[in-house]
Amino acid sequence: MVKVVCIVQARLGSTRLPRKVMHKINGKPILGHCLSRLKKAKQIDEIVVATTDLQEDKIIENYTKSVGGISLFRGDTDDVLSRYRQCSDRHEADIIIRATADNPLVDPQLVDKAVLLFLENSVDYCSNKIKPSYPMGFDIEVFSANVLALIDNETSDIYDREHVTPPILKQSERFSLLNFASKEDNSDLRVTVDYKSDLDLIKSIMLNFSGNEEFTCNQVVEFLKKNKSLTEY
Repeated sequence: MVKVVCIVQARLGSTRLPRKVMHKINGKPILGHCLSRLKKAKQIDEIVVATTDLQEDKIIENYTKSVGGISLFRGDTDDVLSRYRQCSDRHEADIIIRATADNPLVDPQLVDKAVLLFLENSVDYCSNKIKPSYPMGFDIEVFSANVLALIDNETSDIYDREHVTPPILKQSERFSLLNFASKEDNSDLRVTVDYKSDLDLIKSIMLNFSGNEEFTCNQVVEFLKKNKSLTEY
């Protein structure tokens, strides 16, 4: 049996919106909403929050421990690739799902789809962001622990080590890559949190779906298209 580990990178030191992953919506931090939705994915064996070893991120450690059912890893602040590699090794992952805590609307159905496509096609990397068609904030990346180890050993570029997967995407002749797309291109929409305006949008979306914790990417797209004024900022 292969072990599928979802590694969620999270930190408080965002420059554009400080402490953004701990901003609360409906009484729960953005990180908490992300974890709650990931827990609904059927193809994940373990979820690990991978934060930094900075003192300020003790807050993320404490929150993660309070959630229950979520593991924690702390590693290098800037070298996110090494953080992923060490986390993968410690939790004995075979397959890794990369998630970020600033995507609180992550769709568990898309996560499951990505993992199943990865397995069915025996590829090194599967994603919906090679040729984007989903709104930013619904990005999914799945890759093998073996490939992660390879790029960690070989990559020295600072940008690549900060963003983890570019060394895979840059070597399409070496690694087998699979992209999956939505039926229509909605890549112009964004539901990730980088700025205060993004946070306000997420609040509006969650207010609309209040009482329904299992709303999907398609439902969010439909809501945004009916309420275009929300995205005009």
